[in-house]
Amino acid sequence: MDIKFLKPTNRHRVMDLVESTGVDVSDWVNFKGGVEKAASNPKYCYEWSYEDYNKKIIVLNLWYKNLSEQDDEIVQKLNLRETARNAASSLQSRRAIKMDFSLQKAARLNWPVRVIICDGGRKDINATKSSADSRLLDNEQWYVKSYSSDSGDCLLVRGGIFQGSWHSLLKF
Repeated sequence: MDIKFLKPTNRHRVMDLVESTGVDVSDWVNFKGGVEKAASNPKYCYEWSYEDYNKKIIVLNLWYKNLSEQDDEIVQKLNLRETARNAASSLQSRRAIKMDFSLQKAARLNWPVRVIICDGGRKDINATKSSADSRLLDNEQWYVKSYSSDSGDCLLVRGGIFQGSWHSLLKF
């Protein structure tokens, strides 16, 4: 399987991509920039994960360069606890912890995961911020194939929704 078809080529706004998944973005207008600048609301536009409790959906920002192929599946291996521990700023740490909770929720409640794939100016772990030059919303759903509650190691897989029991996912 060739993952090149997932490489984003356009710079779509995060707000528009999140909204297209069905996640409610109406609160994005509630800051001094108002409706005209809602897409640049710093409370939301820099987040790594989004959840809609009513629609039971999770949206994650993932980096294209971290996608890989494993057993004929497109995957991303994550450990957001480790990312939080090694974060260059408290904001990065908070975003990593929030994303880790989203992954736990997806595993536990079998919520679908939608993925915004980012490409471009990803900084190294010591940099305080990264900037995506291009983004796309993957049209396939993803699911948490495995999650270790002890370590935070997570395997996120493209395609379909996991239909197993969350007890089989979580390693205690």
